[in-house]
Amino acid sequence: MQAAIGPEVARLQLSGPKARLRLINATVSRGGALLLGTLPFAAVAIAYLFASAQRLAVNPSDKLLPSPAQMWSAFSDLATVPDKRSGDLILWADTYASLIRLFAGVGMATLVALSLGVAIGFIPRVRA
Repeated sequence: MQAAIGPEVARLQLSGPKARLRLINATVSRGGALLLGTLPFAAVAIAYLFASAQRLAVNPSDKLLPSPAQMWSAFSDLATVPDKRSGDLILWADTYASLIRLFAGVGMATLVALSLGVAIGFIPRVRA
């Protein structure tokens, strides 16, 4: 009977522990892995677009869920329009300040880790 329906269908009709084992140990193809990897991001993006459209239909000046066009407009303004008080481009000035803080923190952490590592390696009492 299994030969008549084909080996693929016969494998799918297994029930019990063997069928569960095949599902647990099943490998996903490269395309399937790519699809499964991008599916959550696509679902979140679609949900955001839907919720944004719903909120903007009720209140066009809503700030909680802006549309992609509003986000792009705000991003381009931050990147290209100088601040009225300082004259700096806000996006680049803030990015520079954040990177300075990041590198300072990583540098301090590296110094502490290197100092502790050298102390643990050379001083037996610190090692214990």
